[in-house]
Amino acid sequence: MSLDWLQLESEIYNRLVGDAQLQTLLGGQKVYNTVAPRRARLPVVVFSLASGVEEDLTPTRQVRLVYLIKAVADDADDALAIARRIDELMHQVSFPAGGMSTFWCQRDTMVKLMEEGMGGRSIWHVGAQYVIRLSE
Repeated sequence: MSLDWLQLESEIYNRLVGDAQLQTLLGGQKVYNTVAPRRARLPVVVFSLASGVEEDLTPTRQVRLVYLIKAVADDADDALAIARRIDELMHQVSFPAGGMSTFWCQRDTMVKLMEEGMGGRSIWHVGAQYVIRLSE
């Protein structure tokens, strides 16, 4: 059995957009895979695959994936509040994932950076990399 990427990323997306508290913080279902549309109004959540590896540690097929999931907002406090909610939804949980079973989903590396947007406005990126380990 091989990993079904579309199903896995649909599970991540559905987990995030299915949460009423996160949607309230975002002002709608503004969760995007890989990149937000250029004209998307902030705040938004963006998730993307950062790395992945097949682990040949046992006869059972195992995969270790790292997803960056972050809030992008005009305000640092808003970005932090959204990142905290993302963490509540993603840290130490399991969910069906691409035809395989999740046995580990854990926050790993935290991320916080600021970029200068149009007109000198600050755009904050706050979130974490989440390690998702799957097994057949």
